[in-house]
Amino acid sequence: MKRFTAFTRFIVTCSAALFLVAVASVGARADTFTFAGTTTGGNAVNGSAQITGSAGTNQLTITITNNQTNMVSAGQGISGLSFQIVNSQGVVLNISPVTIMTQSGREVKFLGSTTGVDVGGSSAADAMGWGLSNQNPAYLNALGFTGPNGSNPPDELILGVPTGNAANGVVYGNANSSIANSGPHQPFVVQSANFSVTLGIALPEGFEIRNVQMYFGTAGDTLVSQTPEPASMILLGTGLFAIAAGIRRRRKTKR
Repeated sequence: MKRFTAFTRFIVTCSAALFLVAVASVGARADTFTFAGTTTGGNAVNGSAQITGSAGTNQLTITITNNQTNMVSAGQGISGLSFQIVNSQGVVLNISPVTIMTQSGREVKFLGSTTGVDVGGSSAADAMGWGLSNQNPAYLNALGFTGPNGSNPPDELILGVPTGNAANGVVYGNANSSIANSGPHQPFVVQSANFSVTLGIALPEGFEIRNVQMYFGTAGDTLVSQTPEPASMILLGTGLFAIAAGIRRRRKTKR
C-alpha cells in the first residue's frame, strides 16, 4: 500500500510540475535561428541568433553570434538581422516603433596586422552603435551607422571565432586586408553581440518569431533562415525536472 501511495504521489508531482511549466512556457519563447552555408557574395558563413521574449511584455533580448572559424574576410562578418512577429493565427503584426534600448559587444581595432586590439583596454563588452534601418520587419543593422568607437560606416561587423588571444586583444591569423587593414572602417566586434529592444505593442499569447534573416559583409549578403531549434522544449524539460526536484526536497524536509 505504501509503495502504491508513493508511486501515486510521484505521478501527481510530475503531472503538476508539467502543468505548471507548460502554463509558464505558453507565453515565453527562446528561439535560436541558424545560418550556415555560402552567402550571395560567395563567402562561407556560420551565424546564429537567439531571440527571447514573453507574452504580455514589449521587450525582446537578442544575441547574435558568429560561429565561423578561420575568418578570412569582412564578407564573413555579420552586419545585420531582421525579423517579424506573428500572432497565434500566423498574422504578421505591426510592431513599430521598434527601439534599441541597449547593445554591447567586445570591440577590437586592427592596425595593419591580424591582431585586434581591445578598444576599451580589456575584454569587457563595449557599447555599440547599430541602428534600425527598417521597422517592420525590424532590421538591426551595422551598415550606414557609426558606433561610439568608430569613425565611418561600415563598422562593428561581428567577426567569428578568433584563432588565438593576444596580451591586449585577439588574433585572427587568417584575416586578409579587409579586416586587418580596413582603414577607417573599425572597430569590429568579437564573435557575439547582445541587444535589448522594445516594440510598439505587447507580445500576444502564442506569438512566434518569423521571417528571420541574417546579413553578412558590407553588402548585406543573405542566406535563407533555417527552422528555429527547439529551445523552448529544452527549457520546458529543464523546468520540469527543476520543479519536481524542488517539490520532492520540500517533502523530505517536512518529514
